Amino acid sequence: MPIFSMSDLIKDATERKYALGLFVAADNTFIKPIIEAAEEEDSPVIIAGHFDYLKSHVDVKVFARTVKTHAENVDIPVVLHLDHGGNLQQILQCISEGFNSIMFDGSNLPLYRNILLTKKVVEVAKALELPVEGEINKIPLDTDIEKLPIPEELMTEPEEAKRFVEETEIDSLAIAIGQVHRIPKLEGDFHSIRKIGKLNLERIKMIREVTDVALCLHGSTHTPDDQIKKAIKLGVSKINIGTALMTASADSIRRTFEINPDIFEPDQIKEPSQKKIKEIVKEKMRVIGSAKKW
Repeated sequence: MPIFSMSDLIKDATERKYALGLFVAADNTFIKPIIEAAEEEDSPVIIAGHFDYLKSHVDVKVFARTVKTHAENVDIPVVLHLDHGGNLQQILQCISEGFNSIMFDGSNLPLYRNILLTKKVVEVAKALELPVEGEINKIPLDTDIEKLPIPEELMTEPEEAKRFVEETEIDSLAIAIGQVHRIPKLEGDFHSIRKIGKLNLERIKMIREVTDVALCLHGSTHTPDDQIKKAIKLGVSKINIGTALMTASADSIRRTFEINPDIFEPDQIKEPSQKKIKEIVKEKMRVIGSAKKW
C-alpha cells in the first residue's frame, strides 16, 4: 500500500496501548528486512532516515523511492519519517521527496530558540498536512555523564514539556527520562549492547498528565525491555531503535568473512546481515506490542 499516515497510526497505538516502532535505516540495505519483518509480524512500521546518514551515505531521493517501492508491495502500514532534521532546508528537501512525517531536533538549543524554530517547521508542515515531532532535552552519551542513572536535572521537565507542546503545536514529543546513548564496543566477536538506561516512570506520568500529544522515546536500544513495556502502559506511543540494527549488521558481516574470507559476491555478504536485522526488528515489535496489530 502507499506510505501511511503517521497521525492515524499514532491514534491507533494510543487507543490500543501499544507503541509504534521506528527503525532507523542506516542505508538502503536496511529497508527491505525492516519492512519484511513488519509484514511477517503483521505490524505497522516507521522507516526513518536520519539526515546525517542520508547526506553522508544515501541519496535522499533514492532512499525515499526505495521505501515507497517496498511499501507498495506489502499490506501493512509503512511511514516514511525524517529523523533528527536539523534545519528547514533539510526538512523541505525530504518533504519534496515524499517523506510524510517530520522530526525537527532543536534539543541542543535553549528552550525559547527551540520553540521558535520548531514553530516555523510546524507552520510549513501543517500547510502540507504532515505531522511534526519535536524534542527537548538531548539524551546523553554514557561517556558524557559522571554516573548512572541519569540525574533528574538532565531529564525533561513536565512544565517545559507543556509549554513546548502548547507553543509549537507539534503532534509528538521526544522526551528524555533516563535513556542513554552508548557507542557499542567490540567484545570478542560481537558489539555489546548493555541495557544501562533507567527510565524515570514517575516523570512519564507527570509529562503525560500535562501534555496531549504522542510521547516518543529515542535511545531505546540501551533501555531494558521491561522498562519500555512499563513506559508504553504509561502513555508512550513511539519507540526508536537504531544502534541495535547497526551493530547486528556489522557483527553479521564480520562473522560472514570469518567463516568464508574469500567471499566477494554482494548477496552472500548482504543476506546474512539482512536476516539478522529482520530478527532484531521482529523481536522489538513483540516487545512494544505492535505485532499482530494490523
